[in-house]
Amino acid sequence: MLTRLHTTLVKEGNYEAVERLMLQLLNDGMFSDFISEPKPVWSPLIYPVETNIEDIVPPGTVSAPLSPDSESLPSDDERPSFSLSPPPSEPPPRGGHQMVIDSSAQMIYLFGGWDGKQDLADFWSFHIPTARWTQLFQNCESDGGPPPRSCHKMVLDPTYRQIFVLGRYVERTLRDSVSAIKSDFYLYDIVANKWTQITDDTAANGGPSLIFDHQMCLDNEKRNIFVFGGQSLHFNSNGDDRPDKRFSGLFVYHISTSTWRCLWEDGQIISTGPQVKSRTGHSMLFNTADRNLYIFGGQRKRDEYMNDFFTVNVDNETINFLSDGLNNSESSIPAVGYTQRATIDCARGEIHVMTGLNKDKDKKMTGETRVSNSFWVYEMNNKRWSCLYRNEKNSPAYWNSRQTVEPRPRYAHQLVYDSEAGFHFLFGGNPGGKEGKEGKIRLGDFWRLQLVRPAVRDLERFWTLAIRTAKFKELCRSPFEALQYLQTNLTNCVDHQDDHQQNLFHKLPATVFYKENPLSQYRIRTDLFNSLVEFFPESMTQPAGNLLDLVPLETETRKENSGCVLSSMLRP
Repeated sequence: MLTRLHTTLVKEGNYEAVERLMLQLLNDGMFSDFISEPKPVWSPLIYPVETNIEDIVPPGTVSAPLSPDSESLPSDDERPSFSLSPPPSEPPPRGGHQMVIDSSAQMIYLFGGWDGKQDLADFWSFHIPTARWTQLFQNCESDGGPPPRSCHKMVLDPTYRQIFVLGRYVERTLRDSVSAIKSDFYLYDIVANKWTQITDDTAANGGPSLIFDHQMCLDNEKRNIFVFGGQSLHFNSNGDDRPDKRFSGLFVYHISTSTWRCLWEDGQIISTGPQVKSRTGHSMLFNTADRNLYIFGGQRKRDEYMNDFFTVNVDNETINFLSDGLNNSESSIPAVGYTQRATIDCARGEIHVMTGLNKDKDKKMTGETRVSNSFWVYEMNNKRWSCLYRNEKNSPAYWNSRQTVEPRPRYAHQLVYDSEAGFHFLFGGNPGGKEGKEGKIRLGDFWRLQLVRPAVRDLERFWTLAIRTAKFKELCRSPFEALQYLQTNLTNCVDHQDDHQQNLFHKLPATVFYKENPLSQYRIRTDLFNSLVEFFPESMTQPAGNLLDLVPLETETRKENSGCVLSSMLRP
């Protein structure tokens, strides 16, 4: 089919036959995968603060030790005096913060985090319809709320309009007493705009010890909060003045009775299946449709990464492994790394995952782990993962030019999902970098992500417009014929209610009179062919990688010089 398309378009230039061929392929189901797979579209709500990203060498890497935004933090004397001062109407840059969303009220809430110099205790709300931030508390602690913190977790109860906050990271130098590592637990009443401390120590009530980098989910129907994983701090009974750091198990908090229960401890044998291990940097989501917790990914030790994927039924507490992480299957989690951010659409039966730290080491820089940009979807009914978006560029100049188009790679960010509107919202994070001063930069950009699901009608209109625009450009050597084609054929397939299409359409007549370096016939047809190929299944098309990446080069200098030569040789 691709050969037939190339012959009809590039060799013969029969644009009308190309339209008929594309329509035939559509009716034959050739583009069903393209139609069923949503396409990510990013929109900046707060533009990135101008920083000297040229000094971050290279972007997309972070030095070990590797933990979300907690154990990787340096001591106080290593922390830089770097600070950013955006307008007070917006939250300052940070990582290791928390966000929750109330879709029915169209509100997002943000609390805490680490700004590169200190933990924060400010509390913000974002009204989605008006795109307006409001600072509810400059310092929650002064109003009876939680002290400054990062690496905590929050859940929102939309029925009772309450937010629960649990956990925090404590510096190694401050873990010197039992009182310093008590696990406080807070509730925020949205209607009353009031904080309440539920307890100053959840461990004393049968709950987890002080934890960080854990996961929390709310079962709104039965008003239960599930807490799994993370690292917890414990003082030994032998009088040792240094607390132990352990992996926390699975706990449930019953809101109505304010009681805790431990379902299992780390490493406990639950069933005849694989052993369930606790971890950090993982994902846990609650599906209201089947009442299962979905748990996957994470990190156990410095070089032990969890690739298992399992569910926990919250009613009968049974475990089902979708993938044990050892055998390849459709449910096997992709290379999403750890510290990824995940959301769930229960109505569609989809899990969405945005990657963070990647377990693959950077080949050029020993001991460093990559920060990658990719977005994945898991279809629960089909038990299948698919990658919607991937960008592995790591050039500083590239990301500097893309600041208003897509978010740069990061970790310790936050992602929430408005299931009613189908929008994701991303704020902040750590871009990675050297553990020197540049590595402490935190991001303050705010993005909206829409997963666009193209309809058949939109798809046909898009390629018809692209095909006829290409033919018009080829006809420009005969101005009268080109303008006549523009008026009789091209205008019919333009969506004149779409400002972008309308503006492009208005610019087309000018190309008739543009005589300098007109595009060659071959270039026009080839560019169109490459655009149409994107609708075909990936298994049918040529590899999308860069040929230069396959050329082994010994040194950076040789690579740079040879790259120039190869680029000139390969240029169409």
